[in-house]
Amino acid sequence: MKGPLTYIAEMMVPSFGTGGLRSVFKWGSSDKWTRAPIFDKTAINLDLCRQLYRNDGEEVFLGGGFCRPIIDRCVEFVGMPTVSIEDEERDNELNDAIQKVWKPVLQEMYRNAMRDSKTIVRMWQPDLTPLVTEEEREACCISIIDPERATIV
Repeated sequence: MKGPLTYIAEMMVPSFGTGGLRSVFKWGSSDKWTRAPIFDKTAINLDLCRQLYRNDGEEVFLGGGFCRPIIDRCVEFVGMPTVSIEDEERDNELNDAIQKVWKPVLQEMYRNAMRDSKTIVRMWQPDLTPLVTEEEREACCISIIDPERATIV
């Protein structure tokens, strides 16, 4: 006894001719698959992306409420990176620095990259002052710079 899916497949295959289902899709859209994406060389509208994320734009207030949860869930899903090199002591130091010092900045970096498609990260080591501990100095600092405030040379 044949199931209903078997009958559908038997009825559809002869009507496609000798090439089958794949040739029908090639015939109907042969030039659409070979072109570059439509928005390949366009610039991202950073203000619109941020309005969608914050849900505060006048034109996008109805659909903007969906953007923040999607981006935030993706950032949570990506999680924090872990370091794995041959030196186990160095691994532990770097992983501790990621979890204790860099975690909020890395999450902000992921969020900005997903929201704006661009993010600029500056890693630097602060001078030893009374306000900076030795542990913070050794771990370095990470700064996130908005793309419209920076010029890459």
